[in-house]
Amino acid sequence: MHLNIAEYKAVQMELLGSFACVIDDRIVPLTPMAQRLVILLTLRGPTARSTLERLLWPETEPSQAAKRLRQSLWRTRQATGDALLDTHGDRLRLRSQITVDLAVASSLAEKLARVTPAQEGAARDVMAAQNLNFLELELLPGWDGGDIKQVRERWNLVRLIALQRLAELHLAAKDPLSALDFARRAVDVDAYNERSHRITARAHLELGDVYGARKIYASYSELLRLELGASPTPEFRHIVMANASELF
Repeated sequence: MHLNIAEYKAVQMELLGSFACVIDDRIVPLTPMAQRLVILLTLRGPTARSTLERLLWPETEPSQAAKRLRQSLWRTRQATGDALLDTHGDRLRLRSQITVDLAVASSLAEKLARVTPAQEGAARDVMAAQNLNFLELELLPGWDGGDIKQVRERWNLVRLIALQRLAELHLAAKDPLSALDFARRAVDVDAYNERSHRITARAHLELGDVYGARKIYASYSELLRLELGASPTPEFRHIVMANASELF
């Protein structure tokens, strides 16, 4: 049955954690190629058919690639009706009514990452009202491709900075346990980023756990030495030494 867009209440595209096309709270199954097509349109915006053909079937003759795109579009419309795709001349795009979780999550993460000291009270209100577990979710894990890689790297950077800022806000609020939680999540996003390890060490020191702070510094030092042939900055060493100089 071919449905009209007016019959749908809500269409959501989920890219964080795993891919899902959700229409009226129901996950709509799409073929793997239809999924890749929809993901490209979600990440790139309006895209020419010829570009999609080249990206999706790079080693296929143009005429055959055009045929495969037509087939994928037909299968996608069979599953979603008019709720998902829109044609504008030779360009394809997602309908503007669609909600994309990445866009919503990125907007909130960017706001959290830019919080200034004067805005800390408002930021804590946001933290209390929002479920921030989305900051732990990777973009399309298991998927590859140039567009996905670039957007994933940007999402990882935005959520890393947001997690670090949240950890710092909790430290400023004298809540080292929550700070430790957010700092550890930041380390999971990028184990080489020193700022996350510094915040983790500071949280241990706030808890009176001097040896825990030393372990954080030592394990990070070892990671950098083995993987990059580098060392932590003197500033990080000073954070730990200022509270545990007898240990060095």
